[in-house]
Amino acid sequence: MQSNTTVLTLLFLTVLASGCIHSNEGTVTEGPESVDIQSIQVTPSEIYEGQNVRSSLTAFNAGNIEAEVILGENGEKMLTDYCPDIFENKEERFSASTSRVAETRKGKEASYNLKPGDKINVRWFLQQQGNVPLIGKRCQMSFSVPFNYSVEAYRQVQIKQDRSVEGSPNLQSESSSGPLTLAMETLPGSTGRPDTYIAEETGDERIQLLVQLINEKPQEEYRKGVVEIDRESFSIRATDPLDVDRSDCEFPDADFRMYQGKSVVIQCDIPVPQNFEEPSVLSDITAGIDYKYIKDGGTRTVKVETRG
Repeated sequence: MQSNTTVLTLLFLTVLASGCIHSNEGTVTEGPESVDIQSIQVTPSEIYEGQNVRSSLTAFNAGNIEAEVILGENGEKMLTDYCPDIFENKEERFSASTSRVAETRKGKEASYNLKPGDKINVRWFLQQQGNVPLIGKRCQMSFSVPFNYSVEAYRQVQIKQDRSVEGSPNLQSESSSGPLTLAMETLPGSTGRPDTYIAEETGDERIQLLVQLINEKPQEEYRKGVVEIDRESFSIRATDPLDVDRSDCEFPDADFRMYQGKSVVIQCDIPVPQNFEEPSVLSDITAGIDYKYIKDGGTRTVKVETRG
């Protein structure tokens, strides 16, 4: 199975290079990343000793389902570096709001839920403190947008009582869109097809399913980010007559914090049922997982000069 897994993994990555995933005989799912950064502003970019800086970030949910944007205390999960030796992030001047929520949420666990199309606006007031050396100083402020998201994918397979049954020629599958792509593929059984299995004694005992998680490498640099997968949230289920859960799946000994271009494959062995009445039955296999995506907003530079 190892060689088949390797070949299929390479096939996954080859298809992903074109920007979408196609099933063998099914549908295609394409879409933008879920939460996208619209603008980041830092003003002014050049100041003298004693002057202050204002900063703001606007992001929106360009995906198809709700996402939870993680703010943190005074937005410090989003403004991850503001040179605290030079500036103080003033709590009383910090504010945040969304398309649906006007008030600023406080605390280390502060977050906002964004429905598709919703925006979030975050504003910081950075008060200068301490002494600036005579040669001046440059501060690189770092921004990111961390958000929690969930994805699902499904694939149809058919099980025939015997090889003489005609069955269905077109089965459906669907993979999630980015930033984390969840894709499923089944290895061919005794029929030579990756979606059709035989229940008779000389047929198939198990369906070998690969679930691949891919942090797609974006074409635009500003879309880069890191995926932190909640491994324990992985779920898998199937409609009758198949019976499957996560105990049928083998997780690789791999890091589930994934940078651009990295992928992880989960392998599942699903028993082929022997007792069902119809000549041929279809079953939908659905897998899902939760993750945090930390979108890198890049840096903005503030130049601080001494007076005189």
